[in-house]
Amino acid sequence: CNTYPNYAITLNIDNDQNDSFIINQASFRSKNRFPAVVWQHPITKACLLRCSQPLTGFLGNENQNDQIMLDLIQNKVISCEDTCFFVADARPIINAVANKFVGAGYKKYKNSKFEFLGIENIHVVRESLQKLKKSII
Repeated sequence: CNTYPNYAITLNIDNDQNDSFIINQASFRSKNRFPAVVWQHPITKACLLRCSQPLTGFLGNENQNDQIMLDLIQNKVISCEDTCFFVADARPIINAVANKFVGAGYKKYKNSKFEFLGIENIHVVRESLQKLKKSII
């Protein structure tokens, strides 16, 4: 995806099934957009992760590797024991709920705070930003 950085911080997963773990975890995300640590503060270790919506569907499907991945990030990258994830879903809540009817949706994770940002069409916002950058550069 051209909106993701070329490089991301990687995790050392301590098992012999790294590839199958990652493939399975990514398959739980729209367009297989695996959660990636794309920035980390050099002092506080706070991170910015990017990924696409989970494929929870109307019934709230789960993927064990999805939570394991966030636990790995929490324990190995940011060394956080309490509530340390803030999940910001750019969509309005109505869009996220509607996506559950087509197999996608959203998920609230343990040790996290969750908020919908209510941006009506994030793609239009991204295109507007690109046009603005083009006009001033």
